[in-house]
Amino acid sequence: MEKNNGVAAVDEAFLSDVLRGLSLPQKKLHPKYLYDDKGSLLFEEICDLDEYYLTRTETAIMEKSVDDMASVIGTDAVIIEPGSGAGTKTQLLLKALRSPAAYVPIEISLDALERSTAILREEFPKLAVYPICADFTRDVELPSDLSSRRRVLYFPGSTVGNFEPADRAVLLRNFRVLVGGGAGSGGLLVGVDLQKDDTDIIYRAYNDSPGTTAAFTTNILARMNRELGADFDLGQFTHRIT
Repeated sequence: MEKNNGVAAVDEAFLSDVLRGLSLPQKKLHPKYLYDDKGSLLFEEICDLDEYYLTRTETAIMEKSVDDMASVIGTDAVIIEPGSGAGTKTQLLLKALRSPAAYVPIEISLDALERSTAILREEFPKLAVYPICADFTRDVELPSDLSSRRRVLYFPGSTVGNFEPADRAVLLRNFRVLVGGGAGSGGLLVGVDLQKDDTDIIYRAYNDSPGTTAAFTTNILARMNRELGADFDLGQFTHRIT
């Protein structure tokens, strides 16, 4: 958050989205606002929990099929990752690729972006990394020197499931713009969770025994208090999965 004369400036987009969401009969807040610096750290903890099957399952898929993915992506490709987070699964993909041209992580949390970029630059010292701190649901401008390269967008974690159908369609159209126009055809590599007959596995994933997901979701209220001047009493809220 920028400051003017020592006073924190309000993020007008954040404020507008909160006011719109809380004015609806069925209140809602966009999941992207969960990922401030603290929220990003909490989500990294969630991904390591036994109950959170998504990361474990998707990592197993990556380990089994990453060579096939790399073969389809081909050589000299630019890998773009919206919502890159810790970039753990990204390392599996980058290791399997043949001479990737560059990696472009797009992350809304600056702290998370700086942490993951430092790790990746140490792990892949010859790889060009172009970190972008931005909200990937809005227009993102890529570095101009990547415009002629084949671009492949990597979007794991079933994050696409966080979006309503109309918003999801807009998001995927924006992704098409990001990967289009380079040498050859662009590509999308998207991780999507399947519907579950066993709803208990979903309940456990989002109602973990340490309470990390509860801390993650209620942190957005603390963020609204801090950044928007709200006055939520966090003690009056509980995390509940329905």
